[in-house]
Amino acid sequence: MLKYFGLSILRVETAGSSAQGGPDLSLIGVIDAFDFRSLVLDQRDVVTENRGGSSSTNESEATVEILKDIRNSLTRIENQLIK
Repeated sequence: MLKYFGLSILRVETAGSSAQGGPDLSLIGVIDAFDFRSLVLDQRDVVTENRGGSSSTNESEATVEILKDIRNSLTRIENQLIK
């Protein structure tokens, strides 16, 4: 039914979520979910590539802040969906 409206469900899992048996977060009704997923995975790659210490501290701190903002936004969206 969601595909009919061009919407998707986006499930977010972490390495520890497989032990719990389900996703850490599910977003229902995401528009352009594939593009959003690609952006998140690209950002993950940037963060993991910079763990070798090649990036500056300011760059790393900025990346952490962006990821915190994304996490907070996803939490707010999830809370709205639960209501």
